[in-house]
Amino acid sequence: GFGPAGERKLSEPVRDLLLETTRVAQTWGRGDPRPAIFDEAAAAVAQEHYEAGSEFLARHGLAWSDLDLVGMHGQTVLHERPADGRAGRTVQLGDGQALASRTGIPVAFDFRSADVAAGGEGAPLAPIYHLARARASGLKAPLAVLNIGGVANVTFWRGGDDVAAFDTGPGNGMIDQLVQSRGAGRFDEGGRYASLGHVD
Repeated sequence: GFGPAGERKLSEPVRDLLLETTRVAQTWGRGDPRPAIFDEAAAAVAQEHYEAGSEFLARHGLAWSDLDLVGMHGQTVLHERPADGRAGRTVQLGDGQALASRTGIPVAFDFRSADVAAGGEGAPLAPIYHLARARASGLKAPLAVLNIGGVANVTFWRGGDDVAAFDTGPGNGMIDQLVQSRGAGRFDEGGRYASLGHVD
């Protein structure tokens, strides 16, 4: 079963740091040295996770010691899918070792890198989760699940353990950046701008 859930926004200084880190990542050439700002951002992300986790656990009468494992996705600052015979590359920042040291709990992190290195699209957990939710809900194959995060992706379940997953294109990340670049807020609140378009 699923336990309590919650969310917390990033602090403004860390949000600003991650926006700058993303700008740096977009100009990071293959084979070039890893930018120093990556380590600064990874440490900040780990600290944000620790603070958010501590608040969440306290709110629900829990402690870090009640957990067996912590999963930290990290903050994506670069994601290039495989194309034209070239391997993809992906960077999710978060210092898993620092978080493990602070919490005293093992931390699983950097979920995407091995998947991308093996030729995948970099979303190894989404299909497993989608399949588990579909089965728990009594849904039958064939079934497609659209996940619109920063990048949109689809999981297609043909039946049994036959699952395929892949990116479909931009999601909320690019839409948010477009809205912000036009001084219209952080995101398309209430779908104001989206509602003016026409479905193709």
